[in-house]
Amino acid sequence: MLFFDFALLYIIHVSYEELFSVRVFSRHGERNPIYPLECNKNIPSDGELLRAGKERLANLGVALRSEYVENKKFLPKSFADNSFYFTSTSSRRTKDSILSFCYGFFPPRTGPQINGQYIFPDGIQPVPIHCQSEKEDFLLEALEICPKVTNIISKSAAIKNIQKLLADHKPLMDDLRRLTNTTANGPELIAVLDTIKVLREMNDPRYPVPDGITDSMIDESVFLFKKLISEIMVVEEDGFCPAVSGDAIEEMFFKQHERDKWEVKKVEADSVNGTNQEKKSAIYPKYRHYSAHDITLLSIGRCLGLPPSEKAENGSEIILHPNYGSLLIVEFHVENGTENDIENPKVKFLYDFDVNKNGKFDLHEFIPSFCSQKNGCDLKTMQSHFSAIHEMKERDIWVTEGCGLLTRQPMKTVSLLTYQMLAAIFIAAFVVTFVCLIVFTVISCVRMHSDRQKRRKERLTGN
Repeated sequence: MLFFDFALLYIIHVSYEELFSVRVFSRHGERNPIYPLECNKNIPSDGELLRAGKERLANLGVALRSEYVENKKFLPKSFADNSFYFTSTSSRRTKDSILSFCYGFFPPRTGPQINGQYIFPDGIQPVPIHCQSEKEDFLLEALEICPKVTNIISKSAAIKNIQKLLADHKPLMDDLRRLTNTTANGPELIAVLDTIKVLREMNDPRYPVPDGITDSMIDESVFLFKKLISEIMVVEEDGFCPAVSGDAIEEMFFKQHERDKWEVKKVEADSVNGTNQEKKSAIYPKYRHYSAHDITLLSIGRCLGLPPSEKAENGSEIILHPNYGSLLIVEFHVENGTENDIENPKVKFLYDFDVNKNGKFDLHEFIPSFCSQKNGCDLKTMQSHFSAIHEMKERDIWVTEGCGLLTRQPMKTVSLLTYQMLAAIFIAAFVVTFVCLIVFTVISCVRMHSDRQKRRKERLTGN
């Protein structure tokens, strides 16, 4: 009986695990096309989020609230700065998506109150969304702004693979060019494929798929589009992952985790001092959510070990490409909340690239090849694998060596000189204006004095 009790206690001990932190990357919802077609000038090409996209993300917010607030009791029911942090790219559709998500995650009557009265109508919860300009967003837009990515892809086998793909699907390409009245090639042709795919997804009679394009052609276009995007994810090439996901990896496994530990220790200290009696709140760090594009989720996921494809039940290949509302989640888990566990939490990688339009998701776990396939990943393993990125960040050379951009120092100097020139022009203009004003005043005074003297002389003469 004693042995049974001991075994039971041991099982309870090893199975006790709690969430420590969560990072969620999500793709925006349904949108307008982003590439115009010559055959139909009326088709919108602004890439703006559609109503269906807003509804999808709001439903996803409801579903994730159910997962992390109601089921796992991991997050508070209302917004708090020390629990939630939302980031978006500068694109309007990703910002609209995260706003829609927050509307679902924080439903009406969960907003702030004063004296029992909601501050805002219907008790809604305003949520701050953080974003940077596109040229400075290395965390979510590195694939677009880092020159090193293009250089690596252009020198890799991906170019030959892409050329072979296009050659294998040449009849489709010729038909699409003819039916869409375009001469697009290369990246522009990929954009045409994307537009056709989006038009079918929109299913809007005002913007029909060009005449002559059949469902089988669209299915082949969708497959080809996903395959082409997958081919440029050359994660095996040296320098690719540091370039496309270096900022995200540094944020998740190095810099931000240090903040989490600091927050935990601070709250634990407050608990000891009697200012916070709830010990459990000490292991509730922030939930961080990043609203981005399909290419963002795919590049970060592939660098973390996400496979390029999976096998369907019938044996066919399913290319893993993030559809609208897709999720890539990184969870950090601790056992017992001890100091050692906080220093080295377990890391779980979850994804669902085919989230239901009603927000229902089915998360699948993947374990990177460099982690134990039996025990999974932990933070120290991730830090060891990505140590080269952290070293570049520590030495402040990632922008130049990892991303391939020129140092920002000359840009700052030019900016500073520009400000100095503007200031000099402003001062010069002020001085000239001031001198002109004085001269004008003096001339006016002299004229007034002269007029008075003249009138006085006339009065004396008249008398």
